[in-house]
Amino acid sequence: MPIAPKYRLDEQRPEGPRQFTDREKFIEVFEQAVSELPAKEYEVLVYYGVGGIGKTSLRIELCRLLEEKHSQTMWAVLDLSNTTYRDVETALFWLRQKFKQKYAVQFPTFDLAYAI
Repeated sequence: MPIAPKYRLDEQRPEGPRQFTDREKFIEVFEQAVSELPAKEYEVLVYYGVGGIGKTSLRIELCRLLEEKHSQTMWAVLDLSNTTYRDVETALFWLRQKFKQKYAVQFPTFDLAYAI
């Protein structure tokens, strides 16, 4: 007697738990960059690739690590998949707002230049 299939094509299958795996090297490079960064210095670290390979999950994990292990580090994320942020003025203004809200950083020269 044939065995009935567990799921039919017209039914919604249950999703498995999402796990963050196979990104140890990326996290290691990030941790090293943050740990070795001298005070009052900055660094931009870019991860790129085709869609669907886990860049967003990696970004979320790196942000979590910054909050937990490097709370003294000032940081912000600018997601260029949002086409609004591809305009330089908008992107800089958005970053200014984030740093002002999160860290109470003032940008008087930027504010003056932006107003002009």
